[in-house]
Amino acid sequence: MMSHDLVRLNVGGIQYTTTKSTLQRYPQSMLGAMFNHGFNGAIATTQDANGSYFIDRDGEIFRHILNFLRSGQLSIPSDFKELELLMTEADFYQIQPLIDAINHLRSQRSQKPEPQQGHLLEVVEIRSGSQATMPTNNARIKTVLSGRKDIIMTLPISDYVAEGSMEKLLQRLDSEFVELQLYGSAGNIRLRFAEYLKNHGWQLVNADMTSSSGYDAKSLISSLIIEHSYRDRWFVPSIADKNRK
Repeated sequence: MMSHDLVRLNVGGIQYTTTKSTLQRYPQSMLGAMFNHGFNGAIATTQDANGSYFIDRDGEIFRHILNFLRSGQLSIPSDFKELELLMTEADFYQIQPLIDAINHLRSQRSQKPEPQQGHLLEVVEIRSGSQATMPTNNARIKTVLSGRKDIIMTLPISDYVAEGSMEKLLQRLDSEFVELQLYGSAGNIRLRFAEYLKNHGWQLVNADMTSSSGYDAKSLISSLIIEHSYRDRWFVPSIADKNRK
């Protein structure tokens, strides 16, 4: 590459070095016209003390302009927040392919669904017992509900918790998130509670089961203890999210 093909730019105080061919990629653009004819005076140019061509525009955003001139592709991060500013600069430089690419990206972004706002609950059931009792009703079962206290308080959990648990929950002013152990005698508590949540607009977003085993060191008779953990995660959209739909 010949040295006379290099062009130094000062855009809003930020220095860039590129080539004439890059700036001339789109001849109908302002930069294309400027560096096709600017040296003959067709478009007025200003140079700084270092001989760089000065353009009084946003220097930070110009790197995206220059990258587009180099590759012909709009390459910006997925969380790019300055699309409107980039459009303003693309319009100033009159780069129509870049304007089209930004409009296409705008259209894609507008079609993406907004993330739902709402609340989560988690119900964990732990079953443990020996090989002889698993997975029968003789296994030891512990079921725990966790989530935001204000959300849990809206549920009919008094039928599922030990006496006095609701009073203790109300007194816990320092805790936004709480855990409660659920109790019950009629059937599987986790499944009964899941039926209630499903019937009242909650959605099961994830369910998994893990297993582990080991020997009980405290037992006089060595026996293999098996533990199954069932974890259900439930989601309900907020009232504002429901109204938006």
